[in-house]
Amino acid sequence: MPRVSVVIPCLNAEDTVVRALQSVVRQAFDDLEIILVDDGSTDGTVAAARSLGLPNLTIAESPGRQGAAAARNRGIERARGAYVAFLDADDEWLPGKLEAQLAGLEANPRAVFASSRCLAVEEGSGRETWLYDRLEPTSGPEVWRTLLAYNFVGTPSVVVRREALDRAGPFDETLNVAEDQDLWIRLSTLGELVFVDRPLVRVYLRAGSLSNENVLWRVEHEISMVRRHVAALAPQMTEAERRRVLGTRYTRVGRHLYLSHPKTGLKLLARAIRYGDSVGSNLLYLATSSRPALVAKDLLRPLVRTLRSRRQPQVGGLGRR
Repeated sequence: MPRVSVVIPCLNAEDTVVRALQSVVRQAFDDLEIILVDDGSTDGTVAAARSLGLPNLTIAESPGRQGAAAARNRGIERARGAYVAFLDADDEWLPGKLEAQLAGLEANPRAVFASSRCLAVEEGSGRETWLYDRLEPTSGPEVWRTLLAYNFVGTPSVVVRREALDRAGPFDETLNVAEDQDLWIRLSTLGELVFVDRPLVRVYLRAGSLSNENVLWRVEHEISMVRRHVAALAPQMTEAERRRVLGTRYTRVGRHLYLSHPKTGLKLLARAIRYGDSVGSNLLYLATSSRPALVAKDLLRPLVRTLRSRRQPQVGGLGRR
């Protein structure tokens, strides 16, 4: 029996799946199985994966697209390891990832899953930043209190005890987005999170990702999901904490939507202000990020550049005497 089962959902990932698989193979850890779940690819994804000839690779093919949550659940059903780790076919693990996280889990019997910092690589430019930049990660018991307010757990960074995963239940296939956040919250109510505070994953950000294609789903799915958890966990929370959690979510999703869907974004930010979250900065954001304000910024930008250039000290021109 393998110690770790690596579940990789993929859809039309011919150009990246080999990189993802090789990053697993390069781990200083070989007691594992790799379960690649193809979610109805129409390109050469499966052939590219098979070309590596990995003896511990199992490929589960689907006749049609069912979504990432369903694909991961099919992989979990096939998994035989004591731990389940997740990776997406367009991302990659960095060296030492499994070793560091398994050490943390095995040193803490109360921990049910592990995560880490993730590097985010922008498509095209290749610029690297932190995934979930400016969101402070936490660890230990009752991490669900933080995860209700905001998510800092990247899916490709997660390693979870199989028995805890069985208790928490599978990914919710009715959620088109935030199905991963939903599971992390459920897991964090069962035990502790081990967070390795260094980058162990590289996530590649694509312009056409699901979250960018249908941002309005964040209202229907993400906020509804959080509200359900807040209602279920209400006996363990104060009224002030419930308001803080919902206010933080309304701020984050509202700002994300405001430029592309101003009416929906404005409603969410108004709710955040009503809940007392970031009142001053939200009002400033609304004042400076409205379409008239952005147009004014564009019109003023050349003038600002001209004024700055005039303030630059003139060098030279003294000549020789």
